[in-house]
Amino acid sequence: MLVACGGKSKSPAISTGNFGKPAVDALKIFGEGGDWSESQEVIGSDGKSRTVSARSKARWIMNGHGLLNEVVATIDGHTESSLWLKSYDLEAKAYRYTYFWPDGRVDNFEGALSTDGSMLRWTAILMPGVTTKLSIVIFEKVPVQARREWEFEISEDGKPLVKGRGTGVRN
Repeated sequence: MLVACGGKSKSPAISTGNFGKPAVDALKIFGEGGDWSESQEVIGSDGKSRTVSARSKARWIMNGHGLLNEVVATIDGHTESSLWLKSYDLEAKAYRYTYFWPDGRVDNFEGALSTDGSMLRWTAILMPGVTTKLSIVIFEKVPVQARREWEFEISEDGKPLVKGRGTGVRN
């Protein structure tokens, strides 16, 4: 998810390497590694829309047990690098998604696959002590033919703060 990009990196780099393959069938729903172009519309509570464009490189790491994606995003003329990791916990039979922000913040999500296998619903795992009822939910379609799509909503105490949708295409 590419929500807020306000850093001032001059020349972020995306690493190169073997894209690999998923180690277990449960991971195949994350799609393929490779180079991706992405676009996301972010709509604030004021109704104003902003567009985030990004390029990324996804590759299977940890012997195919995790899909790591390095992202270089641009919004409002600012470029920012981040990364995320998606995996599957074989013991808990749960999908995991960790998003690493450039400022050091880390968001963790647990995913549930829809009964028809076409959509993952990611729900944020909030840290103990969070005093507001913050909710971050992402609905990610299982990639089809080198294309992925997602929608998200961030709300606090039941009031929507930010929502949006995005698409990614494998180059």
